[in-house]
Amino acid sequence: MVLGDVNPRIHHGGEFILKDCNRYYKGGKVDFIYNVSLDTLCLDGCREMVEKKFGYKDCKLYWHNGGESLNSCQLMWNLDSINDMVICALETGNCIIYIDHASEVEDDKEGSESDGNDSDWIESEEDDSDADYSGNKSDKDEEFNEIVEKKKLISKSNKNQKVEETSEVF
Repeated sequence: MVLGDVNPRIHHGGEFILKDCNRYYKGGKVDFIYNVSLDTLCLDGCREMVEKKFGYKDCKLYWHNGGESLNSCQLMWNLDSINDMVICALETGNCIIYIDHASEVEDDKEGSESDGNDSDWIESEEDDSDADYSGNKSDKDEEFNEIVEKKKLISKSNKNQKVEETSEVF
């Protein structure tokens, strides 16, 4: 059975943040990769596609169904998570991928400087104001919170490093 092609929408160069118990992706860019076969889509293929197209290595990939808040982003970490994304793409026609650079920055602390792009928040298309996520704790939520904390530490470390470099110049 031939499943067909999809045009994944890739959100990259930004960062996940939490605001009022909701997850957002702030900044960055949105690009499309055209004519990706759902028949051959796999985790290694997605990572290779992101590295080839955007140059990102050692980053975490999340897929999103497009209809709920970003709290429902799913980590792409095994075959089942990819299969869930493919099923969603078949049902909705959407294939939305977010790139989390926290692990990439962790490995390469001298990473590139921010381009200053501080674009508007990318929020969900539906109103989830009545949704209650307070009882929805999972390993993925804990992992996400750990990543956010690591990014804060790295950012703080980089700012301190810049202050030290500036003071040495004088």
